[in-house]
Amino acid sequence: MTKSDSSRSSKRRAPGLGTIIALACVAAIVAFVVVDPFELLNQPDEEAAADVVFVRGTTSVAVQNLESTFEADSGEIVFVGETTITDPQNGVVSSILPTESAVGPGDVLYVRDDQPVVLLPGAVPAWRTMTVDDVGVDVAQLEAALLGLGYGTEAEFTVDDTFTTATAAIVERWQADLGVDETGSVALGDVAFGPEEARVGTVTAVVGDSTQGTDLLTLTDAGRHISFIVPAESIGFISTGTVVSARLPDRATVEGTVTGIAPAGGGLSTVTAALATSDAEGSETVLPNGDSIPVTVTWTDVVAQEAATLPAAALLRLDNGSYAVELVTGDDETELVNVMVGQRVGSQIEILTGVAPGDEVITS
Repeated sequence: MTKSDSSRSSKRRAPGLGTIIALACVAAIVAFVVVDPFELLNQPDEEAAADVVFVRGTTSVAVQNLESTFEADSGEIVFVGETTITDPQNGVVSSILPTESAVGPGDVLYVRDDQPVVLLPGAVPAWRTMTVDDVGVDVAQLEAALLGLGYGTEAEFTVDDTFTTATAAIVERWQADLGVDETGSVALGDVAFGPEEARVGTVTAVVGDSTQGTDLLTLTDAGRHISFIVPAESIGFISTGTVVSARLPDRATVEGTVTGIAPAGGGLSTVTAALATSDAEGSETVLPNGDSIPVTVTWTDVVAQEAATLPAAALLRLDNGSYAVELVTGDDETELVNVMVGQRVGSQIEILTGVAPGDEVITS
């Protein structure tokens, strides 16, 4: 080897990690060598290697929430709280509300002969004629309903579970406004206890039908709900208060807030969410009529809060099944560091131990 060859050889550097350019918390790609491959073929092996610069990318360990989107097995928009109205008295249906009618306290659901049957708010069905000296929750519901309708004041009678002569006087005042006999008693079948704000669901009777022992119609809560099934592996990622999205058959979407979760057997759970009546801009949601509308339900949950994360490209899987990263420790210097991983969402992986936020690692 000549002296000039020796000098040129001593100045030649073997390729290292390349030039690392770090842009705060953003992956950087370092590369710029354009080599004519035919030129490389005509060079000695050691000269060709000297002209190659390895492309290395870096990224910084970032802190962020990892969010994952889940989809329910099945879903529908429904009316809940169904109450079936059955008339115990013998008579004929003179009139009846149509389906989808909105009803509230004091509204007439149907007329039996000349007797209007009135909706009053209450969770317990009426089971008897209510009259003076009767005691029970049905009496308490009746008194609270009449007070709410403006019949009497708390100074005139006490809302409790006892039907007093004062209660009878209030009942007579109410019966006078209904245009029925002022008996001071409420016969079984003359009132139906149900939701305070309700909707008429299914109507199974028509004018002229006999009433005794017949299911005439159903009532539901006025507000719609989203009901859907969640498998065991996803139930841990939804809770009361979670906002869900429901895609309708026409691909429009509505939102709801989870109000209840109940076991459905077989490792499944039924989740109920109150449907929002308007969107964020205040526009009213217009939905088709019907007791059930099929929907596709999705929701997003934070699977890792304020987690140290790296892209999957930065991780190396070792022979023993564990993971490591190539940590940048200085100019052209790296160190292989074992890390423990947690949740993965898309290309982002939670790093539990091994590196800290801000550390730079090689990605390629």
